[in-house]
Amino acid sequence: MSLADVGNGAALRCVTYCSRIRETMSDDAVLELARYAADQNVKNDISGALFYLDDWFIQVLEGPSDAVGRVYGAIREDDRHSDVITVWDASIGKRAFDAWPMRLMGADDLSPTEHAIVVQALRSVDAREATPRRTVSTRDLLAGAVGASLARAFVETPRDCHDLKAVDRLLDIVDSVLLRRHGLCGHSLDSLALAAAVAPQTAKRHFRDLNGLVSAGVRRQLAVEHADFLHVMTSHVFESRTDVALAIVDFLTRISETRAELPAALDALIRRDALAFSCDAAWPLAEAICAASNRPGWPCPEVDADALALGVTATAASLRTVLERGPGPGASTPVEDRLLKICDAALAGA
Repeated sequence: MSLADVGNGAALRCVTYCSRIRETMSDDAVLELARYAADQNVKNDISGALFYLDDWFIQVLEGPSDAVGRVYGAIREDDRHSDVITVWDASIGKRAFDAWPMRLMGADDLSPTEHAIVVQALRSVDAREATPRRTVSTRDLLAGAVGASLARAFVETPRDCHDLKAVDRLLDIVDSVLLRRHGLCGHSLDSLALAAAVAPQTAKRHFRDLNGLVSAGVRRQLAVEHADFLHVMTSHVFESRTDVALAIVDFLTRISETRAELPAALDALIRRDALAFSCDAAWPLAEAICAASNRPGWPCPEVDADALALGVTATAASLRTVLERGPGPGASTPVEDRLLKICDAALAGA
C-alpha cells in the first residue's frame, strides 16, 4: 500500500514529515515527548503516529486542515528540530490512526500502511543526505555581493523577520523537491506553501507563481555558490595567471552543470533565468572580490584586481552564449578549453 492510499477525500489533511533532533534522546525522553504530543493532539482533534530512528523523527499528523497546519507550523519553528523534510501533505478521506492521538511506533510492529509511511520518509532522508546542500539565510544572501541578482526573483522582496523566515521555509521546500526527479509534478504554489506551513497569501505576495518560486530557489542556491567562490578567491594567493583562470572556469562550468541536472519538469524560462543570474552577478561578484582583497601581488603577480573583474565577466558572458546558442558549427575544441583561453586573454588584458 502506498502512502497515497491512506485516503482520497477532502475533509481532512494528513502531513507526514521527518526531522533531525539536535540532541540524542533517551528512550524515556522519547516516551515523554510522545505523551506531550498526544496531549496537544487531543486538544486539536489530531491523530497520528511517531517513529524514532537514531536521531531522526518521522511523524504523521492527521485531522482538520487548519489544526494540522497550525501544529506543523509550530513544529517547524521549534528549535529542537532541524532539517525538517515534508514527505507527504494532502487531503484525506479518513484517518489511518483514528484511535491514536499519537502512536509511538516501533520497527517490529508496523502495519503495511505504517511500513509504507516509514519507507517513504526514509527515502526522503536518504535523498537529503545523499545530496547535501549548504544553505544560507535569505537575509544574509540579500545583503551579500550578489543580493541584487537574488532580489530580482521576488515580486516583493522580503524585509521583516516574519517574511524572511517564511521565504526561507518556502525555498527549503523547493530545494528538497528539486532533489527528486520530476518532483514538481502535481505541485502548485499553494501546495508548496501548505507544505512549508506558510500562508498562501504570503507566498503569493513574494512569488508570482510556481515558476517564480522555483526560480528563486535556484537563484538562492546559485547565490550560495557565488558566496563560496568569493571566499575562495579572497582567501587564496595563486601562483600564476593560468591558476586564476582555471579557478574561474571551474566555478562557472560547475554551476552550469548544476543547472543542467535540474528536473526536466522545469521549463525553459526558469533555466534562462538561472543563466541570467550568473551573468548579472558576474560584475558585482568581481567587484566584491576586488574590494575584499585589493592588495599588491593579489590574486597573483600577473593579475591585478581590474583584470580579475574582466576575467570573471568575460568568461560568464562566453559561457552564457555557448549554453544559449550551442558550441557553434564545426566546433571541436572542448568548451572548457575555449573558456580557459577566453579567460586567460581577459586576465592578460588582451
